[in-house]
Amino acid sequence: MIDFIFTLDYEIYGQGYGNLKELVYEPSERLLELFSKYNQEIVFFIEVAELETIEKLTADPTIRIIKNQIIKLKRLGFELGLHIHPQWYGARLEPDKWVLNFDQYNLCLLSADKIHELVNRALNYFRYLSDDSTFTPLSFRAGNWLMSPTERITRVLADAGLKIDSSVYKGGYQHLFGLDYRRAPRHLYYWKFSDDVNTPDDNGFLTELPIYTKMVPICRFMTKRRLALEKKANEEPMILKKRLTSRLRDFLRFYVPLKFDFCRLSLNELKSMVNEIIKKDMESPSAYKPIVLIGHTKDAPDYQSIESFLIYLKEKGIGTTSLSQALKKIEAAETP
Repeated sequence: MIDFIFTLDYEIYGQGYGNLKELVYEPSERLLELFSKYNQEIVFFIEVAELETIEKLTADPTIRIIKNQIIKLKRLGFELGLHIHPQWYGARLEPDKWVLNFDQYNLCLLSADKIHELVNRALNYFRYLSDDSTFTPLSFRAGNWLMSPTERITRVLADAGLKIDSSVYKGGYQHLFGLDYRRAPRHLYYWKFSDDVNTPDDNGFLTELPIYTKMVPICRFMTKRRLALEKKANEEPMILKKRLTSRLRDFLRFYVPLKFDFCRLSLNELKSMVNEIIKKDMESPSAYKPIVLIGHTKDAPDYQSIESFLIYLKEKGIGTTSLSQALKKIEAAETP
């Protein structure tokens, strides 16, 4: 049994490049219109650290309508997930650019006390954004997918009431930041974990629903659109030369992970992924297979292709759900 879970990272570029209106608000409105039109689910991962900092420093007037949009999304019943790029905490705004705090780029590398402080800060601001003082999201996605080392952050998130992580992308490797998901379970669509997000633990504190990937030859990964988006995302300096050199090292292998990215892949690529998933499902049709797709508001989505893709899924009889609803199905299946 297949369920598709569309997830959208609600953010500007990680170096502070761009504005909220063009990179967050307008794409979210268009996608909200599309998914509502076809009565489909989509999870919005709200990057709260940047929004809090932008509001605190009055850096972008669009923050007012951003807050209204988030309240509307919650009112309409769309799942809101927690997304944190911790370099935004302690950032300052200079006349022509943001200066972000890259000393804390990977939340997982901070002390347990610091992780606890930043997660609680993020949750408190999230409650303010959603106009709901009791709100606690169930799902989390780490900034730049950095959910490693895992032990300290797992406990902090679980203690705060979160139950789901969706940061892993199988085959993922980032030498510069120590990210290595090449050891993630190849044949599992979800698993519980505690001390290591790559290692299933039946008594784990959180459930991992990984972003679906396919290992492809490097030549298939380097499309014109993908290279253009990567270049745009790295226009600001953040140790740029070191980062690009490291990324080249990440790709020095025959096969690399291609994320199921509904904002970056072409319609034909999306359909090809679906057809391969359907073939796999036929081998074990009774097993539950939540398939997590990813997108970013900042990636200039091709709305026509996305609409055609939603129609294609409907024709194939494939439903969409949220991460929280998928977790309910997983838990129900595990109940004796």
